[in-house]
Amino acid sequence: MKHAFRLGRPPMPAHLRKRRVTMMLDPDIIERLKADGRGWQTRANALLREALEL
Repeated sequence: MKHAFRLGRPPMPAHLRKRRVTMMLDPDIIERLKADGRGWQTRANALLREALEL
């Protein structure tokens, strides 16, 4: 018998999904973000949101 439900999270709407980008950052910026450990890209995203008041 097949399950009547899907396992896992439902797909996120396209307008809310994050997009992959390539950008050049100064080495000291990357080092500082990475110094706090895993999740440095998420922190960079949060800092950009704060700076841009989004």
